[in-house]
Amino acid sequence: MSTEIQRIPTRFVGSGTVTLLAGASQQFVGSNARQDRIQFVVTNLDATQILKLQTLNSTTLATIFPQRCFTLETDADFQVYNPNGNSVQFEVAELYPDDANHHSAAAGGSGPASPPATNRPGWSGAFL
Repeated sequence: MSTEIQRIPTRFVGSGTVTLLAGASQQFVGSNARQDRIQFVVTNLDATQILKLQTLNSTTLATIFPQRCFTLETDADFQVYNPNGNSVQFEVAELYPDDANHHSAAAGGSGPASPPATNRPGWSGAFL
């Protein structure tokens, strides 16, 4: 008997390009459509200025360097803060479970549908 661990089906929610004014912050909550976020990715599009990834009470967690991305596997609430004297552009991609898109276990789409694999309450399987 073989055991198969499947990755949970996912969906992305993108911010598009955001222009953050000097000294301003943009919040991103850890849930969307009553689902907890799996992964958070922020990309600093500026060539010279940094951004800060912070908790909602302004505790700095990480620095996002110019023309770099930063990713974190979490469903926590965040804000992106611009400590600079000029505007900075950035993009965010958030990964959420896609429980409406369950793939079958067998190749070619035949066979019984497999349950989504995650460690969240109410789900079965193992998160990969």
